[in-house]
Amino acid sequence: MTMPAQNLAQQPTNQVIVTPLGVVAGTPPRPPTSDTEAQEARAATAEEVLATETKGPPDRARPLEICQGLYYLILGLWPVVSASSFQNVTEMRSDLWLMRTVGLIVAVIGASLLVAVRRRSVALESVVVAAGVAAVLAVMDVVNVSVKAVTPLFAFDALVQMIFVYGWVRAIKSATDAVHLIPK
Repeated sequence: MTMPAQNLAQQPTNQVIVTPLGVVAGTPPRPPTSDTEAQEARAATAEEVLATETKGPPDRARPLEICQGLYYLILGLWPVVSASSFQNVTEMRSDLWLMRTVGLIVAVIGASLLVAVRRRSVALESVVVAAGVAAVLAVMDVVNVSVKAVTPLFAFDALVQMIFVYGWVRAIKSATDAVHLIPK
């Protein structure tokens, strides 16, 4: 049985929705034919959106978010909670206000990653901030260790930061690769 050409245009096609760390495939709903159906469709759409928002990203990014979030939160709060122990371990004798300010900024980034884990959602902006901050911290660690401005302990931090960057690049790549696997 063949369909007339005008009916083919009305047939739903597969649709792909791409999020920063995942892909959702589906078929768009048919248009409602009455007011009651329109209200039911709006209610169903709202429920689907809520279900999608609470489902969150694939598990491949969650361990990365948790590790980076905890690492940033703990290391960021350290100079605020105990500046003397931070200075003893890192041998940094810079202005205390600057050390605490940078620490709090890093702690806020860590807290935002943990909130994203809790909400089970990651916005592209969060991914950019997480990977970008890790890249900047890694570069600064390497530069400052190489000119002996900081202790070699910061080389370890540079390695950790590079692992975070690598993890985010892998998570983004796997999400974009998944787009090519879904038929249109």
